[in-house]
Amino acid sequence: PTVAKGRSHGGSSRSQHRHRLAADRTSSLTDSGSCHRKHFAMRVRVERARSAYVVFHEEDIRELRQVHRVLGSQLLANGPTPPDGLQPPLILTEEEVSVLVTHGLCTITASVEPMACIAPTPRASARTSVFAHFWKEGYYVTRGSRYGGELLVYDADPLTCHAFAVVHILLPGQAMRLVDVVGITRVANSVRKRALIVEVDQAFQVIAIVALGRGLRDWDRRAARTGATMAGTSIMPSAGSGH
Repeated sequence: PTVAKGRSHGGSSRSQHRHRLAADRTSSLTDSGSCHRKHFAMRVRVERARSAYVVFHEEDIRELRQVHRVLGSQLLANGPTPPDGLQPPLILTEEEVSVLVTHGLCTITASVEPMACIAPTPRASARTSVFAHFWKEGYYVTRGSRYGGELLVYDADPLTCHAFAVVHILLPGQAMRLVDVVGITRVANSVRKRALIVEVDQAFQVIAIVALGRGLRDWDRRAARTGATMAGTSIMPSAGSGH
């Protein structure tokens, strides 16, 4: 399943330029298996300190953000984050590390004796799989707890645009109550985003994406104009969304 890109703030020409860049990234990733390995031989250096994955070198942080679309979060940052978002050290989430390892984009060394390995929960495994799904489509992806979701999806660097969707994950056998659907849709509408309910199978692979909330008509028009594939994706307008 594939989703069409959402609108970001700024002029229409800037938005179109970002969409073209995202499309180029997606095309390169599809054609070569990894556009990153094709153009960049250097692997990002990641250090594991117990249960945390940390990047200490600014050049590695720059490559993660500008080449691999992996953002991480600032660790023990003093003062405001610099405009380019490259202040070390940077801490990576499990799903970001999984994408980097899967595509051979990093080397991991243990600077501190790692803690005993704990098997990931089903929700953590699903979040890693869904993160990889959107990342392979050419999007930037971060954690979405600030809006009550699992992930946030951006069609360009978050320094230049807002997230266009909040992702909620539906595990195998899990049901979602109507009151929950209404709640997440209202939250998404209040912050001018769409809610995406992503269903995964027993292997935690994405099998369906349901879109809720504002801007669905524009989403359909954008998909038709760009030729985006909507196979496996259902559009379900929410009550009171105007669509």
